[in-house]
Amino acid sequence: MNHDKIYLFKVNIQVNADKHIFSAKEIKNKIRAALDQIAPQFGYDYAEDSTRVLTIKLKDRNNSKVLHRYWDEMRSLYLKKKNNNADLHKRSRSIYAEAAHEICQKYGFIAKEPQ
Repeated sequence: MNHDKIYLFKVNIQVNADKHIFSAKEIKNKIRAALDQIAPQFGYDYAEDSTRVLTIKLKDRNNSKVLHRYWDEMRSLYLKKKNNNADLHKRSRSIYAEAAHEICQKYGFIAKEPQ
């Protein structure tokens, strides 16, 4: 398989569940299950699970190559927003969250906000 660049994003998730304490493994499994439900609807493969990373890829199976990784687009938007940020008080994690929100809206993972 043709291996192109891989971009890593570290995301810290805080689960707000008053009645249940989730282990890190349970959280990872829930996120993977959610990705597996929605990713194929947009042409992506099921999430690949390594020890500490979940990856989704859009593959050209006829030519055995990866066409697109969700994170490639995420990285590009994040860097564009970060490099054009004029607010000195806005932290990178806020810019990252904005980029993630926009990508999720673009692909229909969440409803678009009313204008």
